[in-house]
Amino acid sequence: MAHKKADRSGYWKQTLEHFLSSGLSQTEYTKQYKISLGSLHKWSKILAISLKPSNRVSCKKEPELLSFIELQSAVHPVQTPLKLEILGAEGCTVKAEITAGWDQVIALLKALAH
Repeated sequence: MAHKKADRSGYWKQTLEHFLSSGLSQTEYTKQYKISLGSLHKWSKILAISLKPSNRVSCKKEPELLSFIELQSAVHPVQTPLKLEILGAEGCTVKAEITAGWDQVIALLKALAH
């Protein structure tokens, strides 16, 4: 019996980690992978893995290739809610939701490029 519980725990740990790296909402994920939303919540509590959206860092084995464009400063700085996803070395990604002006975003991107 303990073996079956360990198998289920391992399955749900992988499932929760996959969900967190998927970028999908809980509803989208459970529909796409045909699993119960209640089970997703139950196992997140059992395994103490938060399902709340947050600024999180995850690593993928193979990074995607990116192209860049020249950014120009806005004439009128406006604070805008932004979702940023930055791919780094070894496929690591940083996801963040911030409120910033475009000048701040451009400064951040230029700093990251150096």
